[in-house]
This record gives sequence, structure tokens and C-alpha cells, in this order.
Amino acid sequence: MAGVIVGVRKATDNAAVRWASAAAAIAGLPLHLVQVWDQPVDLSVDLDPDSLPDLIANATAWAIQGDVAATLLARRPELLVLGGREDRRRPSRITRACLRHSTCAVVVVPDRVRRPTGRVVVAVRFGDASRTALRWAAAEADRRRAGLVVVHAWQVQPGSAVDVVQPDRAISLQRGAVNARLRSWVQKTLGNVHVDVDIEAVHGSPLDALLQFAPDADLIVLGRRPHSGVSRMLHDVLGNDLTSLAPCPVAVIPHLTTTASTPA
Repeated sequence: MAGVIVGVRKATDNAAVRWASAAAAIAGLPLHLVQVWDQPVDLSVDLDPDSLPDLIANATAWAIQGDVAATLLARRPELLVLGGREDRRRPSRITRACLRHSTCAVVVVPDRVRRPTGRVVVAVRFGDASRTALRWAAAEADRRRAGLVVVHAWQVQPGSAVDVVQPDRAISLQRGAVNARLRSWVQKTLGNVHVDVDIEAVHGSPLDALLQFAPDADLIVLGRRPHSGVSRMLHDVLGNDLTSLAPCPVAVIPHLTTTASTPA
């Protein structure tokens, strides 16, 4: 079962279903609604077009027995879409498991309706995982005919005692170098792309920086690479916090993803 899979808890998970359906339509991929339950039987369900009018024509629905996260990931989707909830301070255990273990892009869609803004935001830190995320986000922006905003959150690196005593001075002096490095890295990674690209180097924490752009974004994209121990915990925190706090869908793209240019 390839294509776009959306995990549904109930028939009213409309925001995630609509988002997944639109993504499948853009990419020309089949859409599968999958509900995992604890009964030892798998069922195919006939969809009523009147009850879900936004679904693409080749959508199917399945009720599958098993562990939720493991069952969804075992379907080997090209894109996995999950619903988020406004009343949660952190994503569910199922969402966290999918974000951590998936080898494809995972998009968490909040349960609210927002008008399109025409902007895809991608967070980068330099390195291989960020390159994968940047290329995925650029392809997504191209499909959506949206602009691409590349955000790099950075912290000042004191070079002397004066920098420690006068941090504003240090920030001002280092900002130009950070912007130049970011612009060069983005150009080298993307080459000549067919989307409008804005470069934003923001002094501060990654979460605060991304939340600044979230209200005007159709999608925020994060890269993820394998970590262990404390490093894994720190990287998981950003994805978990952002999927809970951002008012827009958030896509987490694993490095060496099975589909580097997955639809979203």
C-alpha cells in the first residue's frame, strides 16, 4: 500500500483527510484512509462521496488490526499524514512514534481550517539532514506555486570578553557572516530553482524563530536524522513542540528518506 496514507481516529478527522487528499491530488498518488483497531480482522471500506466530498476519486479506506504506529509505517507510504489536536500540549504517543521511526515524510495537520498563504517555511541548520529538508521543501513549494522561506536560527559565538559583556555588539558583528554563509549554502544546495526564495537568519532558539513564521505559513518543514541519547532527545523536542504549537501543518523529513521529493 503505497501513495499517501492518512491515519484516522474517527470520521470527523476532516482537516487531516482534506490535507492528505489535496496532497495526493497534486502528486497524482492514491490516497488511503487507514484506521487501526484492536480486532483481529482487516476490512476494506466503501467510501461515501457525499460524506467526504473533498476526497479524490481513487481514495480507499481500510480498518487494520495492530499497533497503530507500527501498522501505519508498515504500509510503506510515500507520505504519512496525521491529525493533530489543539487541546494537546504535546503530540500523542502515536505521533511521536511515527515522527521518530518513519522513513518517509510525516505531516502533522492541526484540527483547524486556515486559508492558504502561499508560503512554505523550512528550518535549516546546515548538514545533510537540512539539505534533504530544503530540497523537499523547494519541490513542495514548486508544486504549490508557493514561495519558499529558509529559516536558520543561530546563537552568538563570543570571541572575546567584550562579546560576553556586550552581546548586542557581538550579534551585530556576526549577523553579516551568518547571512552570507546561509545564502551561499542555500544557493549551493538548490542551484537554480523555479521558486522565489527568501533567506532568514534569526538570532534565537529554533522553536521561537519558527513560531514567528508559522502564522503566515502553509507548511513548516523540518529535517530529521538518526540520533541517540541526549542528542535524540534534543532533536525530538523541536519536532514535538512545533507540531503541538504551530497553527499550520508541520512536515518532518528524515534524512535518507525513501522519497526525497515526497508530495505534501
